[in-house]
Amino acid sequence: MKNLKILILLLSVCLVSCEDSLWGIPLETWKQARGSGNFSFLWNLNLKSQNIEDLKILGPGAFYTLGSLFENQNIPESARILWEGSLKYDPVPYSLWAYRDLAQVNLKSRNYESLEAISRQARFIFPEDPEIWRDFMEALYWQKKDRDFLTHLDAGLGMKLTPEKNREMVLFKAVVHSRLGMVEAPMLWKQFLELESSRLHYRAYTFFEEDQKRYQILSELEGQKMVLKALVSEKKGQEVWKRFPKIHDQDELWKSLADFFDWEKFFIQAGQIPLGIKTFEKHLYNSLGEHKSTLEFLLYRLNLQVGRKGAAESWLLKSLNSAAGDREVSRSLTALLNFYLQKSPVQFIEILEKYASEKTLAALDGLLDSAKAQFVRTRRWDLLVRGWKKVAYFASDTTKASWAWVILRGGDYGLLPSSETLTQASDFKIRILQWAPLSYSAFMVRAMNGVRWSPPSNPVSTTPEENPGVFAPYQDLLDYGLAYKAYLKLWNGNDLVPVGILKKTAVRLHEQGYYLESQRLMIRAAARDPGALSTEDWKYRYPLAFDDLIRKSAAQAKVAADLFRGLVREESFYDHKISSPVGAVGLSQLMPATGESMKKILRLDPLASLTDPEVNLQIGSAYFSQRMKDLGSPAKALMAYNAGQGRVRSWIREFGQLPVELFVEACPFEETRNYVKKIFSTVSIYQGLYSPEEKETALSLIYPGLR
Repeated sequence: MKNLKILILLLSVCLVSCEDSLWGIPLETWKQARGSGNFSFLWNLNLKSQNIEDLKILGPGAFYTLGSLFENQNIPESARILWEGSLKYDPVPYSLWAYRDLAQVNLKSRNYESLEAISRQARFIFPEDPEIWRDFMEALYWQKKDRDFLTHLDAGLGMKLTPEKNREMVLFKAVVHSRLGMVEAPMLWKQFLELESSRLHYRAYTFFEEDQKRYQILSELEGQKMVLKALVSEKKGQEVWKRFPKIHDQDELWKSLADFFDWEKFFIQAGQIPLGIKTFEKHLYNSLGEHKSTLEFLLYRLNLQVGRKGAAESWLLKSLNSAAGDREVSRSLTALLNFYLQKSPVQFIEILEKYASEKTLAALDGLLDSAKAQFVRTRRWDLLVRGWKKVAYFASDTTKASWAWVILRGGDYGLLPSSETLTQASDFKIRILQWAPLSYSAFMVRAMNGVRWSPPSNPVSTTPEENPGVFAPYQDLLDYGLAYKAYLKLWNGNDLVPVGILKKTAVRLHEQGYYLESQRLMIRAAARDPGALSTEDWKYRYPLAFDDLIRKSAAQAKVAADLFRGLVREESFYDHKISSPVGAVGLSQLMPATGESMKKILRLDPLASLTDPEVNLQIGSAYFSQRMKDLGSPAKALMAYNAGQGRVRSWIREFGQLPVELFVEACPFEETRNYVKKIFSTVSIYQGLYSPEEKETALSLIYPGLR
């Protein structure tokens, strides 16, 4: 009896001690780790020897968040074990996140056996999720489990996939039915061939080329159509021409809109544009009016390719007159306006006056901005004023503000054609601030009036209060030090995530040095609810990242720190590792050749990396300072930083007598115009947030002497 009491006492002590620890680690240690984000005690654990289910004691989401920590430490096997546990034990959304991450890993490694296993398991938990069904079907397809594929095909009926995934499923079905020799295969290939050409057609083409006997599934014309679509999608129209030199004479291959655009690409790639024009004309006359506007539009483009501008213009006008429906009208009108902007600005305005409407102009911001630039560059203020009468009614608010600002400045310099317009321009300042309060035009209006921008003192949110249950999973990611993981879920996930989640995650990202991602989320929060950003929120949208280094490098180069900060922010959003598609690197986006030459001038270590913030900022500030000295104008130096000094000098020769702010407006490069304007706006916002009493303003820094 005495021994039994001792045994019971020992068991109770063991139970208490077990409840106070997990996998031999005190629960207090787990709790402290969650607060600090330091889980280093986990990395050497062999999870295969642990009872994974024990993690449930840590609460919802423990499996997923801990798995993500192992992923960060590049311990993929432990991450996989925990994510599989999440799929089994965690509630939504953790379990769904775990599935998505597991699926991504398997798709990337093409481990379709594992993808089948996890997607099969996930389908029992999320039977209506279209992406899980789609992953499951892809896994079966690549493993050639064709009977299983057909068995589960009907489960996807009614599920909404992306257009690209829908098209890929058409290919999957056609291939599976072909591999099984089923009678439905020809019909499915016919359906696939009606799709617009893409890389999918090249994948289909390789399927047929692997075994030439497979072409027997298709008719002779369908086989030619497959080759045409596949090779054109890969820009190999010349190969089609060599293989089938009479293919264009097959009338059966000219049936749909998708076919017409394929033929255009074919004739261009094959170097047979004159033949293409002749063939398109033949089909236009035989079309009985069907697709007439599209055929005429493509004849315009083909004639333009070979320099037949008169014929191109004629076909484009016909295309516009034949257009039926908003899409055809918009396509032809946009092309015609572009054509006349280059050929005859007067005709551009005439077409604008004739066809302008809210539907046609609302999506033409870029084109209207280019027109405005050309009118300023060629001093056609009369055309600018005529165009304004349509822009004022039908364009977007940002475009209205931009045109109004230029007309306002034109009036100030006495460049406008009539006093009537000057009178009309007198209230433009108020309108600009109403139309687009955060636009360059609005910042210029404030600056010219000696007023600094300031953030709203009492932000008013228009979105509902946060639901703690909705935010809890994201808060868990933040608590575990997984701010970047939370960012990925928010950036690539549901657009309707509450604004508060976006803002809180942005703050944590900033604290962990993810400045680019932090700003992105704050920008999205502002887009969702413009009135919800407080002054502190604005400071995360426009942070003082790398502030000491920016000030130091600017001082060394004798450049205003506020101006250089604006440049850096717009170039990289403070991502010091970023690389552009053309190869520009780092905070101030330096081309490698520029970096190498500037290292020699500055006597820096030749091996110094452009991704090193200090090195990059030192070179970037010195390079910008050189442009300032060479061109004598901060605005022109910014243009040179973006477009190159040679181009800016050519623009100075062409229209350099314009006042500097109108010189910027006249720039032929939309990107360069917007570059200067973005930096002006950014500097204005930074000064409003951090140095409202500073004597120097964006106006004095970028347009010194402008009043």
